[in-house]
Amino acid sequence: MVQAGELAFWVEGDSIAIGFDRTPISRGDEIRLAARTNIWGRALTDVKQLKKVKTGEVIKVNRAN
Repeated sequence: MVQAGELAFWVEGDSIAIGFDRTPISRGDEIRLAARTNIWGRALTDVKQLKKVKTGEVIKVNRAN
């Protein structure tokens, strides 16, 4: 499980996962990712806005200074 806003490296998918809402395998209100991840950061803004992103849309992630 991850918390909203946690940034994780998805080991099996070689990609970044951003915890922001329930997934198909979540139980209750938890955010459960489909595979193992390594948490490496936290978003500085409200990630709940990601609910509005449609499949296939490109988003940009910037490194904080």
